[in-house]
Amino acid sequence: MCSLGLPVDYNTMKTVINSCCQLRCTNKGGFAVFGCCLKRGVIPNVFTFNTLLNGLIRENKILDAEILLKDLINKGICEPNAIMYNAIIKALCNLGGKTYVTKAVGYIRLMVERGRKPNLVGYSTIIAFLCKDQLIDEAFELFKEMQGHITPDVIICNSLIYGFCNSARWLEASDLLKEMMDNSISPNLQTFNILINEYSKRGKINRAEEVIFIMREKGFLPNIVTYNSLIDCYCKRGDMDSAKRILDSLVFRHAVPDIVTYNTVVYGYSMNRRKDMDQAMLVFDKMKAKGIKPNEFTYKSLITGFCSVGRFKEASKLVTVMHEEGLVPDRSAYRFLMEGFCRTKQVEDAFSLFTFMVDLHTV
Repeated sequence: MCSLGLPVDYNTMKTVINSCCQLRCTNKGGFAVFGCCLKRGVIPNVFTFNTLLNGLIRENKILDAEILLKDLINKGICEPNAIMYNAIIKALCNLGGKTYVTKAVGYIRLMVERGRKPNLVGYSTIIAFLCKDQLIDEAFELFKEMQGHITPDVIICNSLIYGFCNSARWLEASDLLKEMMDNSISPNLQTFNILINEYSKRGKINRAEEVIFIMREKGFLPNIVTYNSLIDCYCKRGDMDSAKRILDSLVFRHAVPDIVTYNTVVYGYSMNRRKDMDQAMLVFDKMKAKGIKPNEFTYKSLITGFCSVGRFKEASKLVTVMHEEGLVPDRSAYRFLMEGFCRTKQVEDAFSLFTFMVDLHTV
């Protein structure tokens, strides 16, 4: 078109630049077309720059994207919009680490300085990453700043509740939940699941059950994520009777057990003080009967459990079954089994296992 002297308008330029950026040719393609169009008097707008910025981010050229954003501001080319700021913020947060997240916070404050009202997307992205990195004080400080000019939503509150719980700051998590309800921000199922999961992980089973009672009062039905957290807590406490009771009652609670549910119970029976491998195998058989295919974790739990109680033949059979199902035991599973055979002077079995490992190139 250019060589034939045909007119090139904004829509043509936009289409070609977008295609170059999608093809990860932002510098060599997108900016080249951009420069060519400038010479022809085709004037770009903020959406063109947004395309180029996202192209650089897609190619992990975050520094180049930052330079572009700053040039737009410092050279007065155009005023970046919230979409551009949010793209940079998300890219920096994805890099991980306090340094990059702090830079992301800087862009939020730059928006405010320049009269651009940050939206929930930008705040939500940063607060979520700060909480994930256990920088809960920084997250809460930003949350308070945000409340000066924007109303938080349940997603941001959930991130903070997770952060407080993950840092064992239970009172602040409870206070925030109360604040949510006082300000007509309705908690959702995820809010309650976060609390239940964190209480369960730390063995606070009574607190977890209290939250389940509250969520029922609020009209939320616990789902399988909720019950998986409770089952995990009971297993870690060695209370396998309670864990099994919940597993057996899930059908009446309108929840369908998944691979996580069964793996948790199998692991619990295999690893707790009782090491009830017969019960572990019953759960294993039930799992398969329900059409849920065991994975490497399932088998490793059983193999380790059988080895720990001296039932090496059964552990060895499971290794064979794994291979028949296309699964590969890790080295630790073989090690437990080999050590068990050697310790009990079952040398022929140990040698057979070793030969089997050599044939499979796992030695």
